[in-house]
Amino acid sequence: MVAYSVTAGGSADLVEVEAAQGSMSWSWPTALPPAVVSGDTATYAEVLPGADLVVRAGLEQVESFLVVKSRLAAANPAVREFALAARYEGVSPHPLSNGAVELRSADGQPQILIPPARMWDSRGAEQGMSSAEAVEEATMSASSDVALDVNAATSELTVAADTDLLDDPNTVFPVVIDPTAQPLTRSYVVRVTEDFVTINDMSVPGKIGYNGWTAPYYKSRMFYQFRWPTNDSGVPFTDKQIVKGVFEYVQIHSPQHSPCKSSSSAYGPAVKVKLFNSINSGTDWPGPGAHEWSPISDTYAVGHEDTAYCHDRYRQTWNITGMLQKERADVDYKDRTTVTVGVYSADEGDKMGWRHFDNEASGTYASPRLVLEYEPEPPAPTDLTLTGQVSTTPLVTNSSAPYLRVTPSLEAGFTCRATTDCLQAEFTVKKADNTEVLPATLSNQVPVNSTTPAQVGLTGLADGDYYALVRTRNVDTGLYSVGSTRFDFTVDLPPGAPDWSWVIPEGWTNPSALPAGQQLQLEVTPAPGDPKVDYCVSIIRDGETTELPCAAPVNGRISVDAFSPGSAQVSVAARDARGSVGTSQPDSPAERTFTFSI
Repeated sequence: MVAYSVTAGGSADLVEVEAAQGSMSWSWPTALPPAVVSGDTATYAEVLPGADLVVRAGLEQVESFLVVKSRLAAANPAVREFALAARYEGVSPHPLSNGAVELRSADGQPQILIPPARMWDSRGAEQGMSSAEAVEEATMSASSDVALDVNAATSELTVAADTDLLDDPNTVFPVVIDPTAQPLTRSYVVRVTEDFVTINDMSVPGKIGYNGWTAPYYKSRMFYQFRWPTNDSGVPFTDKQIVKGVFEYVQIHSPQHSPCKSSSSAYGPAVKVKLFNSINSGTDWPGPGAHEWSPISDTYAVGHEDTAYCHDRYRQTWNITGMLQKERADVDYKDRTTVTVGVYSADEGDKMGWRHFDNEASGTYASPRLVLEYEPEPPAPTDLTLTGQVSTTPLVTNSSAPYLRVTPSLEAGFTCRATTDCLQAEFTVKKADNTEVLPATLSNQVPVNSTTPAQVGLTGLADGDYYALVRTRNVDTGLYSVGSTRFDFTVDLPPGAPDWSWVIPEGWTNPSALPAGQQLQLEVTPAPGDPKVDYCVSIIRDGETTELPCAAPVNGRISVDAFSPGSAQVSVAARDARGSVGTSQPDSPAERTFTFSI
């Protein structure tokens, strides 16, 4: 259960939202004037010169708008970027790749969503309205709509206006800037109803079917236009992103009143929903051309609207997921920025199919609306590991042919749909001087939350500094994460095999053997390019291997303890400062005899 409160003015929090496991509030930087309340809307006049603050509280969300009323007001730096003091209790902000911000509880569960902030002007809207009227009219009529940057840090929510729109000579004021907050029923449900265009008066009910009840008799259909979401990367929104699409319309009247509610076709033909071509102010009967997709029907009848009879309302829903997916896949429609939903009676000659619907662009019932659940671009990878890794900070490998590995993911709440293994990583690897080592290469495919990493292999790397640019690809949607994540790493190959020889003790005269029973020394020289190494000695006797502790040389020599009489195989390897041990250099001859005889 989610609760809201909106201030009446003064220095109290502007908006408070309480979710199941936390809460958030926003405050305007200065004391607010008394709110002028009309229905579900509160207006705070002149919070900045020439700008009003408007708040609407509905069943599903609280919406706040800064209404910039004039071009002079738009020049104010405080309008171009403004901040609301933010307080989060029990939740913390987590930016999403689509520009939204999730407020998550301590256990990682999303509680409140701050959708991507948007901004539009009043082209096509009536002029001379109040700020509250401008907000409602603009949400229905806006033709210039841009996404904004929103930063929801722990201390404030900052919104940067689009200065190009503010300064555009074609911009029609007032301009509406809209950061909102809403509870989460599903993280990626997007309400696109606020951008639809209608040819009807939204202050009166929508009417569907055949009015054979009151003269003059007529037939009626309704058409509503909704704006498609956009991808942050600029790649067009695709059919494969659509998870679910539902058109909702609140029915408030049908002719029968006994019974008041019924899904029986005996109380009138069904109401059908279908996709059509775009509409404009010149659209007239019978409406724009329809698409080939099959319509979806619903037979529900709410009953007579008079208070003496049923006087009820019912939110009808039409699952049009398949139609919407076809719309975005079709070559003729996939590049359109809007989608038009038409509502009509299955039998426009039967007066029992006459229906009234609530046209309320916002507020308690928000009808009609298109609720679109879609999968955004995946997030970029956040970590990288390498085989042969000898350091994590900085990231260092001692392999000349390492595998680069990441664990890609989808946004929270999504999983593979069309395939079992739907995630890939695309790797591009370059030297520090930008010389390309590996062109953009896709990894193997892995499932969500897989323990198998997405990886690619490199070969022939020399000592030096490199960087990898990595982005995630969702195989199901074909979309990549927005931008690439850069990971810097260093290749520090193990040292080469050293040159070494025994130091013959003074007075020892047996050239084919070495003395047993006394400490011996080795003369060691590192391989070229391997300064500051120490040395690790390995001894094999009677089939058993003994590894001596690695030791730093003293004046170019290292010491080994006394050997007992017999034969032994000795080899020496260099070890660098990161602990990488190189190739061992065996003794020559490979096996020596240690004896007391002189």
